[in-house]
Formats: sequence, structure tokens, C-alpha cells
Amino acid sequence: MGIARRGVKGIWQHTRRVPKRYAHLEQRGLLRTSLHTQDRGLALAKAAQIELLQDQEWEAAYQGVTADPQVSVARLRSIAELRGFTYLPAESIAQLPLSQICDRIECADKAPTATEAVLGLKALPQITTRDWLEVYEGHITETLARKSPDQRKRWGSPRKRAIDHWHKAIGKSEVRQISRGQALQFRQWWRKRMDKEDLTANTANKDFAYLSAMWNVLAKMEGWEEQNPFRSLNFAEEIVLRQAFSEDWITGKLLAFGALDELNAEAADILRIMINTGARPSEITGLQSQHIKLDVPIPYIEIRAEGRSLKTHYSARDLPLVGVALEAMQRHPNGFPRYRDKTPSWSGLVAKYLRNHGLLENPKQSPYCLRHSLSDRLQNQGCEDRTRKEIMGHRPESIIYGSGSTLAIKAQWLEKIGF
Repeated sequence: MGIARRGVKGIWQHTRRVPKRYAHLEQRGLLRTSLHTQDRGLALAKAAQIELLQDQEWEAAYQGVTADPQVSVARLRSIAELRGFTYLPAESIAQLPLSQICDRIECADKAPTATEAVLGLKALPQITTRDWLEVYEGHITETLARKSPDQRKRWGSPRKRAIDHWHKAIGKSEVRQISRGQALQFRQWWRKRMDKEDLTANTANKDFAYLSAMWNVLAKMEGWEEQNPFRSLNFAEEIVLRQAFSEDWITGKLLAFGALDELNAEAADILRIMINTGARPSEITGLQSQHIKLDVPIPYIEIRAEGRSLKTHYSARDLPLVGVALEAMQRHPNGFPRYRDKTPSWSGLVAKYLRNHGLLENPKQSPYCLRHSLSDRLQNQGCEDRTRKEIMGHRPESIIYGSGSTLAIKAQWLEKIGF
């Protein structure tokens, strides 16, 4: 198996010579497949999967099995993708431009083992709302592969909940047959529930967003032409800004002698690191030993997508450690195994602790508000906007030139506003 970067963006490509055993089945001696990723680890995983599918396809043809009645549509989709096509049923292919139809026929001529996949000879099964999430996940395996087990669970829970709400309001149905009228009926169900249970519009809007996104992916990958029935259903939302902790409150309450003594050591020190870095809780709990740099002139932590995904591309960054954050990290040079991949456990514990011990400046605050506090302190001290956003892990609003602020510059600012 060989992979190599190709193109300006450095997308990984898989290259493989056809084994002699199967040479009579393939006119092409060398197969090249784009892996559609810039991540080497993910590219290797996808390349291994591609080779497995190729071997299965060739071996079936070698043994004389030209059409396995039990083969899944999911496998046909994978084979079609290997050949550079989206799997579509034959009736949908017939509606494509003539040039695209010819490309598929030519591929089938050159690779008979892929005929069923590229010409759509197996009808797509009906997808019910009961199977909606599972089918959706099958279409976004590359995205899910980057998530840790805990992230995968937290990603799936609200989507499953949205489908459960749909079943309560409308009942089980075929996804493609969901009508605009049913979607509006679901909206009305939510309106009544909001009034009855005093829920916010944001709660309902999350359901609309999840169902709409899942419908869009299925429509694209299954070749549907219907309009998304969940479009433009949102209720108007009231914007509620997070309340940052003030500097006096942090020094007088959160960092007061003994204030966090009843918390376990890992939980308390994660909070202290948040105070002086502004890092997200998941970025701290997910730290691995190789990303904690203490024996260097400027101690720092590396926020990286290793074993988990980050919120955005701009979340990957280096954060200097100063003051209480440095002291806390020195006590945990190998990270926080108790909360690794268990960020919700930390958040729930600490939020309850702060609430029960009178350590919330505002009843609507949460530990996450410490990020807003650090951002405010940087801004109020005159920190340049790009540097502030690089520290926070946010996308700069202007065109990005160069590599940005050095570790030393970021350390200067964090020293200036740190505790």
C-alpha cells in the first residue's frame, strides 16, 4: 500500500498496482484513488479500507461470483466511490448528462467487477426514520473517524433525540417521503411544547437543524431531487450572551485559599488552567503527555486533533503556561487521565461545585465563562485582535497572512493578564 500527497492542498492519494492474481480482471495496471483528506493518519486508515474493498471485489470476480444477491448497497457505494462515482440507481443515472453516462459505461467495460456499482443495478432500499441516523453516519465516516468515543457519543445523542421527537410528534415514516406539511406539523408540536414546558426557541431549533442537515446529506448521497422539507422552520431566538467572570471574582473567590480544596486535584487544576489560558475544557482534558511542554524556556501546551476532533481548524494552537496554569500543569505532566475523553463529567462536577459553594458570580454562569473572561481581559489590555483570536482558537476576521503571533508574544500577553 502506498500513499502520497498530491496537488497544492496536499490531499493524500492511494496508489496500488493490481496483483497478478487479478490482472486479467483489470485493464488498468495501476490504480490511483484520492483519499479526500490532508490528515495522514486518516489517509492510512482509508487506504487500508480501500484495499480491503478492492480485494473483496476482485476475489468475488475471480471465483466467478458476478452478482452476490446479499451484497449491501453500502458496499456498492464504496466500490462506486473508489471508481470516482456516486452510487445512483439506474433510473437516476438515466437522467444524467450523456457524457456522465458514457463515463460510467466506459468504467464498467474496463472493470466488470464494478459494473453493478457504477451502473446502479441494485435498487436503493427505502430508508425509514428508524434507520435514519445509521444511514447518515455511513455517509460521513470520514468526519466521525476523527472523533474520540466520547465525542462520537455526544455527537450522536442530540441527533437521536431529534429523531425520537419526530416519532413522538409524527410517527415513523420513510425519510424521502417526509412532506413539508409534516415538517410544519412538527414545528407546531414544538410550539405547543415550548408554551407548555417554558422551553426556549433554541431547544426546538436544534431539532430542526439536525434533521435538516441529515436530510441534506441523504438527498445528496442517495440522489434525491426533492426539496428539503425542514428548510426555514426556525423560531426567532433571543440572543443570550455568556456572562464572563470579573477579575475581582476570580482572584477573590475562585483562586481564594481553599476555595477548590473539596474538588479532586485533577478537576481543580483543569479549572486553574482554564483561568490563565482560556482553553476549552475538552482541549485541556484531552491533553496527552507529548503535547505538554514544561522543560522549555517558555512552557506551553499543544492543542492538537490527536485521538479526537477539534471544534474548528483554528482550534489547533500552542498556548503558553503562566501563573496558576503553569503550576497546575506541573502537577499533571502526563495530563488528566481521570477526565480524558470524559469532559462532560468534569463540566457537570465543577458546575455543581461552583453553584453549591457560592462561587458563581451570576446564576447563569458556567465554567466555560472563564474563556470569555480571558478574552475580555486581553481585549481590555489592548491585545491586538489577531493575537487574541489565536490565543482563543478563533478564526481571524481578516485575510490571514503569515504564521501569526509567536509563542513569546502570546506568553507576554498571558503574563500581563494572568493570575
